[in-house]
Amino acid sequence: MCQIDDNKATADGTGRVLQSAGYAVSIAYNGEDAVRLVRETVPDIVLLDRNLPDIEGLEVCRLIKRDERLKNSLVIFASAARPTTDDQVSGLDGGADGYIARPISNRELKARVDAYARVVEARRRMEEALVAVQASEERYRSIFETIHDAYFQTDQSGVLTVTSPSTVTMFGYSQEELIGMPGASLYGDSDERDKLTAALRESGSVRDWTARGLRKDGTSFWASLPDTFCHTRHNKIDRYSEVQIQEMFK
Repeated sequence: MCQIDDNKATADGTGRVLQSAGYAVSIAYNGEDAVRLVRETVPDIVLLDRNLPDIEGLEVCRLIKRDERLKNSLVIFASAARPTTDDQVSGLDGGADGYIARPISNRELKARVDAYARVVEARRRMEEALVAVQASEERYRSIFETIHDAYFQTDQSGVLTVTSPSTVTMFGYSQEELIGMPGASLYGDSDERDKLTAALRESGSVRDWTARGLRKDGTSFWASLPDTFCHTRHNKIDRYSEVQIQEMFK
């Protein structure tokens, strides 16, 4: 983190308190050095005095927030002058993430900085989770677009909502024709379909099921359903079903 204050005693004292609490602290005593230091260290938290001798603290805050590399750095104004409502509003409008009013006890200072550190950590975990989800979606999309087996999803009423390109090839319908079509239309035998539906309602999933598929041209084929599952509630399909189909005896 960075401590920015033109009062050397305040800056150094705050630095010692936070270093003793386990934080790595860099210190600057004016706005120009502050901007350089923050850009070099990319800190999680910046404690910033509004009243600096060369560059006004609010402008330092704006410069930090404009830097894309520093978008996750929290800027906290810490000033000996108790901020007015206008000060707080202008600071927040300028990109500040909070205020700490001095004088403040060492214990409260540490507690407040710890709270801001938890915010930083929560943001970091959220971004990491988002990156992981995006990577997972990209892998899923790649598999979905290239899988040889037919794959489709239906809503709770049994209407097709998602179909893979291989479903188009296997059943002979266009993508536009498939979306909105009853999934039951793809089964060649209504009794087999009803047995499958009953099994799904009872257990939520089936593996290695065999059934007949029905193409658009009216021809049927034997197919294996290696993984089929649905979301159920009280023995009713509550949200959607997912079906994977492998054509047999090509």
